[in-house]
Amino acid sequence: MKHEIKLRMRLKMKLDSWGSYSKGDIDTFYFSLLDERNGLLKYPIDFDKWEIVSCDRYTGLDSVCDEIYEGDIIKSSLGTYVVEFTDGCFHACNVEYEDNVPLYVHNEGCEIIGNIHKKK
Repeated sequence: MKHEIKLRMRLKMKLDSWGSYSKGDIDTFYFSLLDERNGLLKYPIDFDKWEIVSCDRYTGLDSVCDEIYEGDIIKSSLGTYVVEFTDGCFHACNVEYEDNVPLYVHNEGCEIIGNIHKKK
């Protein structure tokens, strides 16, 4: 089983205007870094136009209806958690008290209610 390498990036427009974007606009882009035929892909980001606001890794797990990324805020029957990558794996970190458990414990039936960068 292959783990798909994906990133969720929030980019901020640096130019006064470009297409439908204006200076300061922030948009979210999703990138898959693996191609079945060629291996690793490169996605050029024009740093003259865009500034990286955040970059989150895909955990390989899904919630009820969405992919779970690092930085997501999830709610399960056990509480509310922030998804973090620590000690070599993704963890669900309780926001109310220090509790840090592997994410797979909470992904069944959890709901993504936002992320640390922007509310959903």
